[in-house]
Amino acid sequence: MTGALTRALARGSGSPAGRGLRTSMMAAIVTLGVGIGIVVARPVVGRDVGAVRNLRAARSARETVTIVAAGDVLLDRGVRKAIAGSGARASNGASDTGGGAGGRDGLRALLSGARQLFGGADIGLVNLECPATTVAAPAAKRFVFRAEPEWLHSLRETGITDLCLANNHALDQGPGGLGDTIDAALQAGLRVVGAGHTPAAARLPQIRRFDLGPGEPELTVALLAYNLFPQEGVVFDPQRPWVCFFDPETIRDEIETARRAAGVVVVSFHWGKEFSSVPGPAQVDLAHLACDWGANVVLGHHPHVVQGIEVYHPNGGPPGSTSLIAYSLGNFVFDQGGVRAGVIDVASTSETFVLKIEVGCLNVGGPATRRTDGAENESTGLLGAEVIPVVIDGCSPVAASGENATRIIQRIAALSRAFGTFVSADGCVWIP
Repeated sequence: MTGALTRALARGSGSPAGRGLRTSMMAAIVTLGVGIGIVVARPVVGRDVGAVRNLRAARSARETVTIVAAGDVLLDRGVRKAIAGSGARASNGASDTGGGAGGRDGLRALLSGARQLFGGADIGLVNLECPATTVAAPAAKRFVFRAEPEWLHSLRETGITDLCLANNHALDQGPGGLGDTIDAALQAGLRVVGAGHTPAAARLPQIRRFDLGPGEPELTVALLAYNLFPQEGVVFDPQRPWVCFFDPETIRDEIETARRAAGVVVVSFHWGKEFSSVPGPAQVDLAHLACDWGANVVLGHHPHVVQGIEVYHPNGGPPGSTSLIAYSLGNFVFDQGGVRAGVIDVASTSETFVLKIEVGCLNVGGPATRRTDGAENESTGLLGAEVIPVVIDGCSPVAASGENATRIIQRIAALSRAFGTFVSADGCVWIP
């Protein structure tokens, strides 16, 4: 099944029969691409570098919102041990692996190098790969994780503002554990996307509102998150906490509804094949469809390694509009430095990046643009993006420098060229 055919279905008849055909085929495509991890290579699109410009240089700070996105955060297993070690050093030898001050201080120390990465972020988004609860109710599955609720305060102190919970580990301690995680996040000053106290609540977009200053319109950002993996070992209950699973019957309406409610839409997908540096064709098609339906930014995670970045021009969007797709942000706080040694390059799980994205008014003071669905939106969208290289050292993410930084950016640039996207030596994503 080709991407062109998938997009044709998406733009086809709005009749119930045509819509059913499109969604059924989308379900088959996504199942195929995720299930067997088929990879895709896109031809490099010729670019006249002199005809593109970095909008970051042209922006005014008052007219933008900064989104800083990172990948998977695990607060258990080897990371729990690292937290205990850092906590012991912070408290003069009194190790604490629970939810007390030692554990919280340990995570704060572990994240000390990450604070600069989220500095100035209006939205700091990561994917939390474990529930945060004191109750142990492990799901019947192989890998089951749990963090301490108090540790979420250290995430907030780092500059993280939002937790994506639409993943295959959020329910590791059952619906009750997920409910505890949502409550603990709110108590720590964090917001949650892709999960809710009911399945219906989990599907709602999370709307953020930003005042751009006197005389400027309010900028709204909508966040959506979807998990593409079946949940193992937990019984579904429509009245209990749940995560937002990908549903081909509803996703288009959900993204389009979010687009009507907000000037900028960010969609997160938990998808793909672990340790693959190239997304499957189904992921590429789904990312393009999400942008065609109104997403300005698509963020991916789960592979535990970085994948390429694509600047995509949505079908049906305003003339000249662009969307940004980061197929996998890799790890951020993780313990895979020695995992699968000899099978994959160990550095690929510990050399990662943070993506800094600027969104805002594209044409400040100009007329609103009218979308193809007839709705009127301010001229808002993607302004620029920057890759910030990161090294995970002993489960602790720190900004990379020197040869490490050069190597990470070169890897991401090479992976992005397959999508016709140019990433400069200093990490700037060039947007036509």
